[in-house]
Amino acid sequence: MMGMKKRMKRGGKAMKKRTKRMGGGIMKKRMKRGGKALKKVDTEGIEPMLSVFNESMNMREDKSDSKFSNDLITKNSPEKKAGFFVVPKVVE
Repeated sequence: MMGMKKRMKRGGKAMKKRTKRMGGGIMKKRMKRGGKALKKVDTEGIEPMLSVFNESMNMREDKSDSKFSNDLITKNSPEKKAGFFVVPKVVE
């Protein structure tokens, strides 16, 4: 019988082959071609868009209708500061 480590190695190689066969390499090539085609498009004098919709966005008044106070929301928090939850830093 084949050992577990050997099977895992073979499984990884087989997975890579299968992915490549299923279009992994083909999609990369298509994306590169598409990027090159976009670079060739003349965009001189065209204003950048913020959205695909050319309609202006209606602004509404920002009003809070919360029925809960900060004290009630942060009541069970192990650590809080100025009405906010304090969480450990996860990104440096």
